[in-house]
Amino acid sequence: LVIGVADLPYLSNFTDLEALAREPDVHVLQLSSATERHLDALILPGTKNTVEGLRFLKQHGLAALAHQVVNRGGTVVGLCGGYQMLGHRILDPSGVESAVVEHEGLGLLDAMTVFLREKVTVQVSGSHRQSGSAVDGYEVHMGRTDVNKTEPLLDVRSGPAEPLRPEGAARSDGLVFGTYVHGLFDSAPFRRWFLNRLRAARGWLPVTGSSPQSLDDDLDRLADFVQEHLDMAAIEHLIREGVPEEV
Repeated sequence: LVIGVADLPYLSNFTDLEALAREPDVHVLQLSSATERHLDALILPGTKNTVEGLRFLKQHGLAALAHQVVNRGGTVVGLCGGYQMLGHRILDPSGVESAVVEHEGLGLLDAMTVFLREKVTVQVSGSHRQSGSAVDGYEVHMGRTDVNKTEPLLDVRSGPAEPLRPEGAARSDGLVFGTYVHGLFDSAPFRRWFLNRLRAARGWLPVTGSSPQSLDDDLDRLADFVQEHLDMAAIEHLIREGVPEEV
């Protein structure tokens, strides 16, 4: 599978796609301009400046490429700022990102985003509606996206005592979806559902079995190794008491 990733200016949250790149049946292709190569999916990642990212897509042929991917039966995914770009319009009445009040989006989702000065920063957990896969991640964004007659992508909450709330948007044909949740592809069940759906579009059989270890798994394994082979009690004592003076 070939998954293109738009190399947006002010790119943020670089780890969102690491899990996809580690899959043995996936090649992630970084794109700074349009390509004639077949793409099974195109991902618009998060960016610290959505307006500049949207302008970049239009200037370098990637906006047109997104429409071509969908027209050929591929999938377009928007993450955070990329999600905002998928809608019809982006409004910036307070001048959060630019002096221009209204920007035309890609029109791939029936949605509109309004930039707000208050930044949303929250950890969430929940599930993907279509597959039922559990997901965990976090939101960091400025703006609110309203969708019309479009199914939510996820149901999430920021604490066990809170009710689930709809999040993101997915087109009825499944070819376009967007979300504010970073870390979505870190969920192995969701990741495999997504990739097997791309495989089905090619007429390929699904891949079953365990996915590669995640970055968190690698870090946990490294932490266990360090704890096993170092005198942690001595290190903790040095942290508390400092290095003793030489006699």
